[in-house]
Amino acid sequence: MPTALPRKQKEMRRKQKEMRRKQKEMRRKQKEMRRKQKEMRRKQKEMRRKQKEMRRKQKEIRRKIALASVFYFKIFYFFASFLRLARYQPDL
Repeated sequence: MPTALPRKQKEMRRKQKEMRRKQKEMRRKQKEMRRKQKEMRRKQKEMRRKQKEMRRKQKEIRRKIALASVFYFKIFYFFASFLRLARYQPDL
């Protein structure tokens, strides 16, 4: 009977050791998950920033096109007015 006690103690130690190993593995997995989530959030934030920048650039381009078209229309209208004047006053 006295030999049974050390066997039980060995078994308990083995179980405890296994439990500690499992807990350590769980902590490692959780840490890895948090790291991945953090990386994902960082990537999403970067993507949103890039999209925002692209929208801003597109808006700026549309604004420049609109300004240019107004400018060219004014020039065209200016020269067309000379043509109209020349048509009504042939001696110019």
